[in-house]
Amino acid sequence: MFDNNAFQAENKCFWILDDLDDLVKTWLKLSLHFCGIILMDDNKSEKKITLDIEPFRPCMAFMYKCENKFHSSCLNYLLEDDERFGFIIVDGGGALFATLQGNVRNILQKITVELPKKHGRGGQSANRFARLREEKRHTYACRVAELAT
Repeated sequence: MFDNNAFQAENKCFWILDDLDDLVKTWLKLSLHFCGIILMDDNKSEKKITLDIEPFRPCMAFMYKCENKFHSSCLNYLLEDDERFGFIIVDGGGALFATLQGNVRNILQKITVELPKKHGRGGQSANRFARLREEKRHTYACRVAELAT
């Protein structure tokens, strides 16, 4: 016999685990972790140190190094220009609206479209097919221009 309550509880557990996985991935992208052992001023004692940094821009690089120094080259992007660029990519399959700031890209919107292709058939209807194709292309171009403003 099928137990509906057990199925619902199991389904909720999967949703919670999926949300938790997404949260951990987001947290790892938004924080930098440095840990290691440093030699104190007396050159005899050692101290374990852990630094957790939350940069004001997301870090898009992953680096794992086990050496005798901290590698902070992944933080250089924070010192770069804060200028943000927006771009629109339009082709016959869709359009993409995004911004780029340093090495961080942010996709704002992505649309897809099914435009009719040219074909050599139609006989007397060829002109009508061409007109319909041009109308759909014009409608698509107007929609992209409207979204861009």
